[in-house]
Parts: sequence; structure tokens; C-alpha cells
Amino acid sequence: MEYLPTGFFLFKFEIMKNSIIQHPTHDNFIMIRKWYQDLVPEIKGEGKINKGCAAALMSLFEYWYNANLAGNRRLESTVSFKEINESLQGLFGRNTIIKALDFLVDFKILSVSSETQTGKRSYLFNHERVNELSMKVSLKKDEVSLNLNEVSLKKDEVSLKKDYIKDNIKDDIKKNTKEVILPNVSKKELEITEALIFLADNYKKRNVNIDLLANRAIVGKCLNKFSLEDIKRGIFYSIQQKIGKEINGKSLEQYIKVSTIFAIENMSKYVSDSEGQEMTTDDDLEKIINFGEGNKYFYGKITGDWKVKIKGMIAEILSEGEETKKSICELIRFAAKTADIWKEWEFLLRNIKNLRKIYDKFGDVA
Repeated sequence: MEYLPTGFFLFKFEIMKNSIIQHPTHDNFIMIRKWYQDLVPEIKGEGKINKGCAAALMSLFEYWYNANLAGNRRLESTVSFKEINESLQGLFGRNTIIKALDFLVDFKILSVSSETQTGKRSYLFNHERVNELSMKVSLKKDEVSLNLNEVSLKKDEVSLKKDYIKDNIKDDIKKNTKEVILPNVSKKELEITEALIFLADNYKKRNVNIDLLANRAIVGKCLNKFSLEDIKRGIFYSIQQKIGKEINGKSLEQYIKVSTIFAIENMSKYVSDSEGQEMTTDDDLEKIINFGEGNKYFYGKITGDWKVKIKGMIAEILSEGEETKKSICELIRFAAKTADIWKEWEFLLRNIKNLRKIYDKFGDVA
């Protein structure tokens, strides 16, 4: 094919007159159209076809066809594998090109009209087939656009219906609203509800269902002996003592329930053991972890089950009463700046007492 420059692909610079780059004269480039790639099916394994290679070959034969048509030559492009490979600038391997050519022939985009003894094949680019495929792609896009418009109209219709319903409900409420007189509720009943909600809120991530109408009597007995604040502190302490812990292979979390925690003998122990300790919420634990992660000397983020474990360790340290939220953050900052061994969360927390001794001896570091 002496009328085509070797490795040309696909247009001479003269055609690209509007480019802001002054490319060398007769430079060649490869064009890969997105919709050409989309024609190639997704095949896994040995039968996989390289989409980029198939699209590049389509553009290559499209150019050859146009060049032959413009020069009043035979429309078939008689080329060797070497010429095809050079035109693709060596971007694809032999097997990749062969698979892509076979696909284009099977898909009736190319036809093989003859093959010479020297190995050259005559390919005919079936432009009518490609134009047919192009029309199908355009029609599908128009169909999608129409579907989106239909969805948009349906949304507007739903919105109008919602507004209509809202307006009618408001009118009905105004017509039928009667004065509601709430029964007198004692302070103790309110405190019982508040204690149950506190338990649910502090254990909500474990999916414990609290029935506010059940077991109220057992909560009431605790309130006869302890203040609401003491009970809240006892609940919090009890939860922290059980989360993530086991005895004989059985999780202690099975005992986080109203009947167990509010049993008078258990609550007495929780209130007594937690006296003088500060309550630490899940948000508090998150803030301590975020303080460590936000320190440029500390290692990266912790997530998932690992975060639950770290939270449990921090909560346990706080429950012992020797450290506060502020002092733990102080030690984390000190650890992050001193030695790499402290920058592993679990090691740091397991050795917090040793770290405290070091900190107390040497003080903070700049």
C-alpha cells in the first residue's frame, strides 16, 4: 500500500489546522472513539477482546476506506500484519490484534475478500454496517433521554400529589383538632422512662430493644434507693464492663438487659464501683481516637471492629478512674512525639500506666 504512509494513523497534520500545537509535518496519531469501544462485548478469560485495539482498528480501516474512496482506488485495503502493527504504532501485541481483527470480521464490520501468498489480506470496511450501528446507539441515547424526561414528569406529579395531600391534611387537622389533656405524670415515672432511654441510647449500636412499658417496677425500686444520676453512672459503668468481654467463651454482653442491670443487688455494686468516675459517651471515645488520628506524629485511621476494640480499651482505662479524657489525650500526644513503639494503638493503651510514669518523669516534649 505505497499510497499510505507506514505507521500513519490516522490523519496528516494539515487536516488539524485548528490545533494550538504546531505538530511536525506528516506526524501520525491514533484515534480511538468511545462508541467504537462500546461495541466490543465484555468477555473474560482467554476470549477477552481488547476494546482499545478493536476501536483503533475500526478507525484505521475507516481512514483507509476514505483514502481509497478519495483516490478512486479499489475500496479494499490489502495489508500485511506488519503494516497493521506499524500503523497501530506497536501499542498492541500480535495476539491482541488478531483477536480484535477476528471479532471485527465476525461482527461484520470487516470482510476478508482475499489473501495473497505473501500473507497480505484484503479487508473491506463495511461502512453501511457501522452506520447502522451508529444509528442504534443514537436511538438508545434518545430513548434514555425520553425515559429521564418521563421520570422527571412523574416526580413532578408525585410532588404535586404530596402538596395536595399535605394541604388537605392541614385542613382536616384544623377542623378535627380537639384540646388534648395530658394525664398527670409523676416525677418518678419520668425518671423511670429517662433511665430506660439512657440504657437504650448507650447500647443502641448493639441493637438492644428497650420496652418502655415493661420492667418499670424493677427500675422504680432502684430509684427508691439511688438518684437518677447515680443510676445513669451505674448503667454506663455496667455496659463498659461487659462490652467485648467474655467468661469461659461466653460474651458478657448477654447480661446487658433491664432485668439484670436494674436488679437491686447489681445496681448497688455498679453505683458503688463507679463512684467518683466520669461517664464517657461513645462520642467522647470518638473524640479521643480522632485526637490521635489528627496528630501528625501518629499512625493512620482505625475502622470497623478494630475501632470498637480500641474504644473498649479507652473506656476501661477511664473506668479505673486514674486517667481522664483530657489526660489520655495528653498521653497520646506525648506518645506520638516520642518513640515509634507508642504509635501502635493497642500497645499504647495496654501500657498506659508505664507511659504515665515516663510522662510524669520527663514531662511534655515540644
